[in-house]
Amino acid sequence: MIISETKDLDKIARVLKNPEIFDRISEDGPTLDTWMPNTDEAIFVTDENNIGLMIYHWVNSVTIECHVQVLPEYRDQAHKFGQLVLEWAWDNTKATKIVAQIPEIYPSVIKFAYKNGFSFEGVNKLSYLKNGQLHDQYYLGLIRP
Repeated sequence: MIISETKDLDKIARVLKNPEIFDRISEDGPTLDTWMPNTDEAIFVTDENNIGLMIYHWVNSVTIECHVQVLPEYRDQAHKFGQLVLEWAWDNTKATKIVAQIPEIYPSVIKFAYKNGFSFEGVNKLSYLKNGQLHDQYYLGLIRP
């Protein structure tokens, strides 16, 4: 699996507009038909088969926030993909920390983050709106090895 940055909107949309993924990444409001990712605001990283994406946003000069999405049919490769896209960040950015905010309603995603080395750092209370309800988000972090 070869990981590289992409600005290819078709590749990015193929993953993020997958109905299962879109349902998880979107709060109340945007619709699958009208939403498009903004490639100017983030670093998008994928592999040669486009099985998923890691999206990195700079928080400050040393910290990036990540959002990983793997297409349902490739979930058996998700851990390997996760490890490789994290290595890509360490090799290709000056970040010393990677953080993630994961809504409490997605325990499998939280477990995935722990499996990839993240640790619990706190709770962002009632900060995610889904299906008309506010939910907490767990704040997780990973320090450069």
